Amino acid sequence: MTMNSYAVVALFARTEAGTSIARSEWPAHLTLASNFAVDAAPQLVVETVRAALPGGEPLEARLGAAAMFGPNADIPVQLVDDGPFPGLHERLAQAVERLPRFVADEPQYWHEDYRPHITLRFAPDVVEGDVWPVRCCATALLTADRGTIIDVIDSGTPHLRHDRTAP
Repeated sequence: MTMNSYAVVALFARTEAGTSIARSEWPAHLTLASNFAVDAAPQLVVETVRAALPGGEPLEARLGAAAMFGPNADIPVQLVDDGPFPGLHERLAQAVERLPRFVADEPQYWHEDYRPHITLRFAPDVVEGDVWPVRCCATALLTADRGTIIDVIDSGTPHLRHDRTAP
């Protein structure tokens, strides 16, 4: 088996399995499990993520303060003020860490040091306090320059819940 890299994210626009996106062009997303590698078939990763994330439950992200993440503090993010995301991250982290040869790219941001945030490479009109409904959670298989969505779990969030919604 070959080590593959993955990420699990919440998306604010519905996407389909099989969608391939240049990593430099990812849409706004809430990171649930940042990049990690495992020595497991993609199907096993999908099954593990699905067992940890129930799906069907409405999810919303209340936008907090702006921040800069990454080793060079050059990735714009919007912190998320409240919601179930720390608990979802913890369930997901405990599940994927049991996969063969698990390695987190940045282990210092897992478990108690996880900070829910929305990565905004292409920042839309962002207003602190807005509530963005999550449309789905996606597992992505990562290569050096692309992320391919290999599974999508619907969140059950109604389409028009707030006056202001994410892109």
